[in-house]
Amino acid sequence: MVLTRRAYKSIARWLPNEVISEIIQAAPPHDQASLCRTTTLFQGLGVPLLYRVVDLKTVASVEAFCSTIASHTAKFAKLVRSLTVDAHAFQYIYQLIVPLFECVKVLLDIESLYILGPPAYMQGPAQEWSSLTLPRLLYCTLYTSDRHWTSNEGLGTLSSFLVRHPTLKSVTIRDSAQFEWPSTAARIPLPNLQRICAPAKVFPRIIVDGLKEARLEWEFRDEVHMWPPEPIFLALKATTRRENSFVCSIFCSNFELPSIMASASMHIPHAKALRIVVGDLRSDDAGLRSRDIQCVKKYLSRFTGLEFFSLEILFEQWERVSFGATEADDQLTVHDFGDLCSTLQACRLNQNACRRMNGTWERFPLDDFFPLAGITFVQNN
Repeated sequence: MVLTRRAYKSIARWLPNEVISEIIQAAPPHDQASLCRTTTLFQGLGVPLLYRVVDLKTVASVEAFCSTIASHTAKFAKLVRSLTVDAHAFQYIYQLIVPLFECVKVLLDIESLYILGPPAYMQGPAQEWSSLTLPRLLYCTLYTSDRHWTSNEGLGTLSSFLVRHPTLKSVTIRDSAQFEWPSTAARIPLPNLQRICAPAKVFPRIIVDGLKEARLEWEFRDEVHMWPPEPIFLALKATTRRENSFVCSIFCSNFELPSIMASASMHIPHAKALRIVVGDLRSDDAGLRSRDIQCVKKYLSRFTGLEFFSLEILFEQWERVSFGATEADDQLTVHDFGDLCSTLQACRLNQNACRRMNGTWERFPLDDFFPLAGITFVQNN
């Protein structure tokens, strides 16, 4: 049923503004925009909600948003709390770099900034991005570019950006293959940081106290030689507190697994939840799978506070595979993990999740595992 303008006015007489705001907020963005054009009341209530969370997925939407903010900065810039720019599907993005930067720099009340897409999207003038300051920024996702995020003066654009935002609580850094942190870069203090998803090489460069969740990524086979696990986990140890419930996810290849498990079990044995995602570009092989499981078993007993453990072995094209030929094989592996780590309460084996109930292991819904373990960085890419 389509409501007339008179009907909207009638609704406004007997519904309080708080309820109307909830209704508008629950509507899709295009319906919110339509509601804003019906009455003065709906416009006054709807416009702040429409601009509160902005999600841009096309070139046209980026151009329109930047134009609106540029033309009516005082009216709209203060309304934006979250901005997501998904540039994965953009074909011509260079023309948007400058207007996007000019737009972002006036969003002084923004709390969440997510730049999703290829590193080229952030190839604007390094001096401009490194000087960007958003005083209330709490959550951020950025992609690095080997040519434009680093500078010859010492600190790279990325590190300069982080230094200017000590308010950050959660950071995701997506890495370019050749990106290297400047060797002369100073360590970055992030006193409020609670969660970070980043390449492993980033962790020795940050100063954090009381980190709650970390996702470390070794993406290439030779990275373990360039960025050995020992100093990285030693740095990670300094960022966590034993009294906190620390959650750690590790993405690596099976070549790196032994040294990573050895260092992790030595320096963060107090982790409450541990997720290991092992990638192997070779074909599925029972012998290789068994070797990875035996490697995990060798070090699992060293984790003294572990309650949730996930092991995912990915083979060709990063497809998940089952550990065993049958569900019974998976159950036996879970029992072995439980015997080795007495504190373990729940375990995930690729597509199977089991939970300790009254001394026995029982299956439970796979989708419940990550929320139960407190793992928020769940995507594989």
